[in-house]
Amino acid sequence: MASSKIDSQKFYHLRQEINNLKAANATLAKEKVATEVNELADANVGRSRLIKTIEDLKEEACKEVQACETILGDVNRRLEEAETRARQVAEERDGLATMNAQLVDDRAWMRDWWCCQCCECNP
Repeated sequence: MASSKIDSQKFYHLRQEINNLKAANATLAKEKVATEVNELADANVGRSRLIKTIEDLKEEACKEVQACETILGDVNRRLEEAETRARQVAEERDGLATMNAQLVDDRAWMRDWWCCQCCECNP
């Protein structure tokens, strides 16, 4: 009977050790799940921050593109104004050149006419 009592005690201790191991295993599993959940949460927070940063960069880039388009539009407008002024100046220059040529012709005609009115050229 003594040996059966020892066997019962061994069985009880083994059973208790098995229960302790199961509890430890369950605790480890819970800790592992909790760690994985925390890692996923951290990764999700990191992902959210990355998405926010990308959205901010896109918004900033859009503003910069709009500013560049505004500047480019202003430069194009000024260029068109300068081209228009250049055409007007060229037209005025051509008009003045024509007027100058006409005045030279008129002066030559008047000189010739005046010369013909004097007594030397007019018989």
